[in-house]
Amino acid sequence: MTNRTVYMPDVDERYTVMTHRSGLTVCLSNKDFNTSYAVLGVGFGSLFENCAVNGKVYTFPDGTAHFLEHKMFENPDGEDTFLKFSRVGAEANAYTGPEQTCYLFSLPDHTEDALEILMKSILSPFFTQKSVNSEKSIVIEELKMYRDDPEETVRNALLHAMYKNNRVQKNICGTVTSVKRITAESLFEAYNLFYTPSNMVLSLCGKFDKEKVCTILDRLLPACPAAPCAKTVLPKEHLPCRCFKNRVTVYENISIPAVAVGIMGTTGKTGAEERLKRFYAMCLIAHALFSRSGEFVSGLVKDNLIPDDPSYETVHNAYRSYIVFESSAYDPKEFFRRFDLCARKIRTEGIAKLDFERGKKALYADFLENFNSSEGCAHLYLSDLFEELDTAKTGRCIFSLSLEEVNASARELLSDDRLCRLTALSLEQKKSKERNTFK
Repeated sequence: MTNRTVYMPDVDERYTVMTHRSGLTVCLSNKDFNTSYAVLGVGFGSLFENCAVNGKVYTFPDGTAHFLEHKMFENPDGEDTFLKFSRVGAEANAYTGPEQTCYLFSLPDHTEDALEILMKSILSPFFTQKSVNSEKSIVIEELKMYRDDPEETVRNALLHAMYKNNRVQKNICGTVTSVKRITAESLFEAYNLFYTPSNMVLSLCGKFDKEKVCTILDRLLPACPAAPCAKTVLPKEHLPCRCFKNRVTVYENISIPAVAVGIMGTTGKTGAEERLKRFYAMCLIAHALFSRSGEFVSGLVKDNLIPDDPSYETVHNAYRSYIVFESSAYDPKEFFRRFDLCARKIRTEGIAKLDFERGKKALYADFLENFNSSEGCAHLYLSDLFEELDTAKTGRCIFSLSLEEVNASARELLSDDRLCRLTALSLEQKKSKERNTFK
């Protein structure tokens, strides 16, 4: 293995990044936590179900990455992998996102035993068409469950309004129709294409023996790396960077009206550090607009226009770039009137210096919080390695941002063509509207 040790003097943290002879990237952080945590990330998520790999186009049914996650814990001996984890005292789980599928476990000791269980399971796929057909009903039920989640349905509706021809708007679980099209053959094809060590990152934090970890990896992984997995998401978005729709009303199975705001960012082939800087600039804009301590949200809560639990998220990487805000709203029209005033003020006058400094401190606090747990460390390093980011530079990047840079980004992002305002009303309100229309 080739390896390098990274020391972060600002936070007094140290970790080692190794490249295994198989091509697997490994991040090891020995910490004296009560619980050790490991996460294996595979560079295959819902965005890559229609993509070009090393120049060749591949198309899989929507939901393939998520379905494959469900099947990876099956074993030729018929014993469930979760039972094997429980024997060594480990709790295991997995999840699928747009860019990656992640498999994880946590436990107080016997970390090496749990790691061997995980690696054997991921490196030895076993499923038949019969077991795939059996799993379809489970996945379809999960898909229906998400449909009944108001927050999930509003988020999906917002992304569909923002993007016309982009896989960002696709549901990670797929659709009932696409799930029914999944076969054992298509799963094996996706596995062989994406589940290669060079397309994976293993991040391990806590108490473990580094030599034993390396021995396990040497024994289970191939000695030679496969060809690099150069991926391009298809279809490419050829439209200018503006929302497909700027205002939309949808009707969902909800009891209280909801609102959502989408702010479209710009993706592209920029360097890792430039992407990180852009991400934190967007985070500061989102904080100025949507933080609970800010004038906009605190005023809405005070006037009983929204409940005290709104949520917002900032995403900026090579494939996705947006800020989204969601909340129930007792008066959607008044919400958007106030939002437009706030967005216009920030776009024309800029973020107030006090709000800017407060936002930077909040971002740095969020960054530091990762080091308080083995889980936080493992996920932080995994994310940064996939993004080819140097974690040691993150803190300095936050404080290097100037108010002028962030305000320049705000003028660009808060232009009206990049904003999508979604109102979600109840199905009963739709029926009432239809009754009034035909009177």
